[in-house]
Amino acid sequence: MKKIDAETRRQALKDDYKNRGKSDRNWYIIDSTELEEEFKIKSFTPEAGSVFIALLERWEDPKFFLEIFVHYNIGPDNHAFLCLDKMYGEICPICAIRDELQKAGEPDDIYNVYRYTKRYLMWVVNAESPRTIKDGVMLYDAPSTVKNGILDACLDQRSGDIIDPSDPKEKVNIVFKRIGKKGSLRTEYKAFSIENREDKIPEDYYELPEMNKLLREPELSEIKKVLGLATRKERDTEEDTDKRGRGRAEREEETEEKSERRFHKRGDDEEDKKPRRLKPRDRFEDDNDEEDPFDPKRFNKSRGDKDEDNDSEEEEKKEILDRTKRRLRNRD
Repeated sequence: MKKIDAETRRQALKDDYKNRGKSDRNWYIIDSTELEEEFKIKSFTPEAGSVFIALLERWEDPKFFLEIFVHYNIGPDNHAFLCLDKMYGEICPICAIRDELQKAGEPDDIYNVYRYTKRYLMWVVNAESPRTIKDGVMLYDAPSTVKNGILDACLDQRSGDIIDPSDPKEKVNIVFKRIGKKGSLRTEYKAFSIENREDKIPEDYYELPEMNKLLREPELSEIKKVLGLATRKERDTEEDTDKRGRGRAEREEETEEKSERRFHKRGDDEEDKKPRRLKPRDRFEDDNDEEDPFDPKRFNKSRGDKDEDNDSEEEEKKEILDRTKRRLRNRD
């Protein structure tokens, strides 16, 4: 048996340390470690009791919040994906399953498993005290009740005028109460109001990234894999592509190192002499004999093509629906 060398062992430990805290579960916001290390921002979750926050403006949009649409609790590991339809105008397999279940007459508690939920991302500072302000800018992934409560508190019911709570000139904080501890299924947010801000928010807090850059746009293959809708050919293609990609990456890295050493000896310009990397092939590029049931291209066929494929499409939809029903029944 070949003994593993010390350098390989050290590299394995480095990789494990780098990926500490990461999960295999899909989520719609970038990993918290990446959020903190790259953008110097933490996530905000209000504690039970009174909450005091200062809202910061977004330079890329007039609204202080970003509305997003999320599918929660997808698959056995409770993955969460941004809705491809509502967010990117693409075919969303999760919405497709929900529609099929609803058309089939399934009860609400079955097809609503696949509905999307509205969430609102905001830049906030914990304004409870000067000490908490020093914790810096945080990303608040807030429910609709919080966003609506903030707008209600900022609206003058008599005149109809509204205060922008993220405008630094207004110098106001948002105050509300959270009822229910973390993880509680009966969490409520009440008593929204505004107060004059006495503590100053540092100017460098307003140097914020574009909020869209913090989102993870899901890949269709990821969603289908979690839903159990990926065909055998797609799974085999994905595994083969991954293996080929790793092998190719190792070969390219070795080639690049050799090339750099050779160019360095020649003394030529490094930028012009770097080896070109090959563009990865599209995963579904050659899958012409087995159509992807959620490929947008299938909806752009001519009428003649649709008539010819009508029977096979209906069988495909029925198979997806049957598999979904069985999976839900088994989970219950």
